[in-house]
Amino acid sequence: MPPTAESALKQEQVKPQYSIQLLNIVASEALPPKTRLAASLAFKNFIRNNYVNAEGDYKLPADEVKTIKQQLIGLMIACPPSIQSQLGETISIIADSDFWQRWDTLTQELVDRFSNTDPKV
Repeated sequence: MPPTAESALKQEQVKPQYSIQLLNIVASEALPPKTRLAASLAFKNFIRNNYVNAEGDYKLPADEVKTIKQQLIGLMIACPPSIQSQLGETISIIADSDFWQRWDTLTQELVDRFSNTDPKV
């Protein structure tokens, strides 16, 4: 009996760079919108459950955390509204843990990306 999609995802999420792979799926305009949305939901749920432990320490490798923070805001702005809302919730989850001490660039990044000429922002 083949594994369900959910069990397959559970197997994948223990592999290194799983969160980055999900972000790559979300970013790929070559994939169907429903696939990208499903990846954004999986990413949000993965971050909610696997970003930090009860003490607030990262459960993910530092380089993965850095890559997520570098890509997330720009990706959110570039995505369709349904995906934007999922990535926005993910930003909130990360900010609850990291802002201000561990994500001191968040405010400046948001300000820098704010543009009156871009209707998505």
